Amino acid sequence: IGAATSLVLARQGAKVISVSNEMINCQTVTDEILAEGNHGMAYEADCTKGDQVQGLVDTVMDKYGKVDVLINAGIHSALPMGFAKMTEEAWDKGIDLNLNAHFQLIHKFMPVFLQQQKGNIIHF
Repeated sequence: IGAATSLVLARQGAKVISVSNEMINCQTVTDEILAEGNHGMAYEADCTKGDQVQGLVDTVMDKYGKVDVLINAGIHSALPMGFAKMTEEAWDKGIDLNLNAHFQLIHKFMPVFLQQQKGNIIHF
């Protein structure tokens, strides 16, 4: 969902910052955006970590000066194990990815939106 959304928005003129905890994932999307002649940037961050999300915010603001929309798509763990096979470690990772990362993104980007007096947050 995240890659497809990024490509569609870039084709409509958006400057897209693709983020992943693995550079190859966000760079692959960014390479495709750039190959089509659109604007994009890859950024590696573990969005469960507040300091890394703040680094993202700082980088985006330094480069572009504003944020129009935060789209949170693709932060999830969909391990097909079923609850009976769920381990505490897998549970903790799922909570980190599905809840804590969302919190960190909103918590760090909200001051930008408030200062701008506008902004949108979309979660898939």
